[in-house]
Amino acid sequence: MQPILEQMKRSAAILITFLLGISAFAQNDTLFNRTMDEIVVTATRTERKIGNVAVPVSIINKKTIQLSGSLRLNDILQEQTGLQITGGTGSNAVGGGVFGNGVQLQGLSPDHTIILLDGEPLIGRQGGVMDLSRFAVGNIRKIEIVKGPSSSLYGSDAMGGVINIITEPAKGNNFTAGIRSGSFLNTDIYTSGNISKNKTSLLYFLNRNSSNGYELDKSTPEKTQEPYFNYTGQLKFGYQFSPKTKLTTNSRLYYGLQKSRYAINSSQLNVNGDGRTKDFLINPVLSHRFNNRLQTNLRLMASGYSFTQQLDSINNNKQYYYDRFNQGFYRVENQTDFSWNTNNTLTIGGGFTLQTVNTTRYSKKQEQQMWHGFAQHEWRAVKNLILISGLRYDYNTDFASRLSPKVAVNYAINEKIKLIASYGAGFKAPDFRQLYLNFTNNAAEGYSIYGSNEFSIAFLQQQQNLGLISTIFPSANLIKSLNRKYQMASILVQP
Repeated sequence: MQPILEQMKRSAAILITFLLGISAFAQNDTLFNRTMDEIVVTATRTERKIGNVAVPVSIINKKTIQLSGSLRLNDILQEQTGLQITGGTGSNAVGGGVFGNGVQLQGLSPDHTIILLDGEPLIGRQGGVMDLSRFAVGNIRKIEIVKGPSSSLYGSDAMGGVINIITEPAKGNNFTAGIRSGSFLNTDIYTSGNISKNKTSLLYFLNRNSSNGYELDKSTPEKTQEPYFNYTGQLKFGYQFSPKTKLTTNSRLYYGLQKSRYAINSSQLNVNGDGRTKDFLINPVLSHRFNNRLQTNLRLMASGYSFTQQLDSINNNKQYYYDRFNQGFYRVENQTDFSWNTNNTLTIGGGFTLQTVNTTRYSKKQEQQMWHGFAQHEWRAVKNLILISGLRYDYNTDFASRLSPKVAVNYAINEKIKLIASYGAGFKAPDFRQLYLNFTNNAAEGYSIYGSNEFSIAFLQQQQNLGLISTIFPSANLIKSLNRKYQMASILVQP
């Protein structure tokens, strides 16, 4: 009990990581050159050749995705070395929501890895886990994976690393469509296309994925995978105001339904229902290049996520369980890049974020306001040596502010061997669940969970007086409110 209590008090943590990697390529020169010329943006928030990046980064390109035969994001990520996919259930857990398949980096839990879509954070975590099966791969151009703490660029939740899903751009004129079907009526249908004319470009992507469910264990009345279906839609719009100014708008919609049936304290099915998941994202980006040395981007984002689960008794159709979770995320951010010569590039930026959560698991609607600013300097000291230093400041209305520094070095010993070393400080801020959870699950034999801001000895005593708690153990007096100044440090060395 004591370690758990200590961990609760240490929700805001620092992880200091030293990553040392030596990349030696034994392939032929053609493959080596193609790999080193690949452009990445996640590692530095600017376009750079992967050979010039001073942090550990890997790429899953479109050809790799197509050859794998994967349909959902969790399918392709579980084939990558260094990533661990956490298992999910085939049905919505009673009172648990859709936890699905999360991803672990650097041995840290899924809530320590931030997942981006075209550079913007995705929302909709349940129990700290984002269900990766929500995302189709048919419109993905590549996936960039940065391992190690990246809080100096992306703030909290980036202690383990960053996964950036980069979708196809809106350009050209083309049309594709396809259908795949397998056992248990497992079907995937998609269509996508691009239309470009003069200064305007438009991309669309539509996908339907469904299954009739399946059973691997005949000894239980419940299916291993219950029936489900989901729809994904994406629309990208681009308009070139001038050779130096461009507006791009990315929008996404998702709707999923998961059937659920249970045999609770019975050998026969006695509870059924479904869980419905919805999310949307709208992301306009206005880019302007003043000259070859100075450019700026204004990014706006509004996204929402909702999950609703309702279970009814099969015998009398009465409501057995109901759960609702709604989350909103709104952000405005500016990033400016300035290169005063070919060897020095400065990136500065900042923004404001508003998050809201309204759920049956909290006593009331909660919101957080966050401000952040960051700066990064990239210096090519000599032809074969690149030094990167960065710093980010995060201020949150619910907990203490935090400075996150990072330095990295890329030294090319020769054309095929590079030495990459990075030192960074990351932090994990407490999320809504850890602060405000106020939940009693009567559907699962009855238990209650409280966040740090919802707990007190006086509250426990009140529950005891009402007969809801039989005994308060002495260890409960050791639990205190979250200390904003308390920090936990650890060191991880990865060869």
